[in-house]
Amino acid sequence: GVYLLENQQVKPISTNDETVFFLHRYQQNPNLIFAGHLLGLGVLRYENGSWRYVGKIDGISEEIRSIVENPDGSLWLGTMQKGVMRIQLDHLDREIPIATVAHFEMDMPLSTGQISAINNHVSFATLKGLRYFDEATQTLQPDSVYGAALADSTVEIYWLFETGDGNVIFRLGSNKTGHCWLAEKQPDGSYKLNKSRFREISIFGALDACFTDADGVIWFGCKPGIIRFDPAIDYQMKPQFPPLIRHVSIPKNNRHSLLFNGTVIDRAETPVLQYHDNALRFEFALPSFENEFENQFRFMLDGFDHGWSGWSATAKKDYTNLPEGDYVFRVQSRNMYRSEIGETSFAFDILPPWFRTWWAFLLYFVLGGIAIAGIVQIRVRQLKQQQEELEKIITMRTAQVVEQRNHFWSSNRKS
Repeated sequence: GVYLLENQQVKPISTNDETVFFLHRYQQNPNLIFAGHLLGLGVLRYENGSWRYVGKIDGISEEIRSIVENPDGSLWLGTMQKGVMRIQLDHLDREIPIATVAHFEMDMPLSTGQISAINNHVSFATLKGLRYFDEATQTLQPDSVYGAALADSTVEIYWLFETGDGNVIFRLGSNKTGHCWLAEKQPDGSYKLNKSRFREISIFGALDACFTDADGVIWFGCKPGIIRFDPAIDYQMKPQFPPLIRHVSIPKNNRHSLLFNGTVIDRAETPVLQYHDNALRFEFALPSFENEFENQFRFMLDGFDHGWSGWSATAKKDYTNLPEGDYVFRVQSRNMYRSEIGETSFAFDILPPWFRTWWAFLLYFVLGGIAIAGIVQIRVRQLKQQQEELEKIITMRTAQVVEQRNHFWSSNRKS
């Protein structure tokens, strides 16, 4: 039902105990208040110095979660599962006005049935990004007035709220880190999206409601309680320290042999590893404990990787089958505010396998020289043998020729 808080006392206005999700005071006639019910749209009238619940408007039976008034007096009604409605009110002098209702189906549900109007710009919070109503096509279209990222169909938007200074707060689904983004109004009337302004309160989980008081303090309602956020306070970030390499280990037989245990790194003594120890695991951490689950890292192995990895919350990296060479593992970090905080490195060398060492190549050279010398010697011996055999053949042939000549002359003398 609807209750009135007056003189520190709570008084019921309606005898109807049906759930009320939203109240809107009609700007065209401040003596009217519309109540979004579980089933329909209720009407309250101010008469004779008091408010009175007069009933529901005919033709509306949906669950009304939000109400937004247009400059022409028409109303947008947001529902949980049945799209949105726009109603035109007539006969306001009647106890219950008559409404002409137009239904608009949606290909994506309103996340909490929420519609908001800021500076006469009506926005629809959906599970597929922020949307606005296009009169030409009579459909909801991506709304990028507060930033293109909010119009992305992968962004779940649950509600938006304008603060006293003209900025707009957006409560996002759990698929976006931080849960709460701020569109900061610029001097030219545009908006600049700040995704980290409320990051420190993301530890409290989903934010269900928002309110700005007269002092500009923002109040958030959430499951653990109420959060007070004062934008006027200049938050002093605590001193930040670079990331720490906590362990460097070598996997062996389903276990890890510790190479470095997180103490001070001695830059003068670079660890030298045998080739069979060419698989390493690096584990690192950031000594920043404000929502430490928001800390992120990126890394690169100089001498192996071609560039930095992407940012992620993963705090370890495995390398396998590293070739011989000189390496430097580098890790950078950033905290929940996405401020990059220094760099830490760990240098190490991997020796080549024995068959690729300098003395192995020297041995290869010596053996190669011996082999070549042996081949040359064998070839020279072969050539020498061939020459000796040729000389024997020549001598034998010469003797045969001489013998034949002598025989020829001897035969001629006898004749």
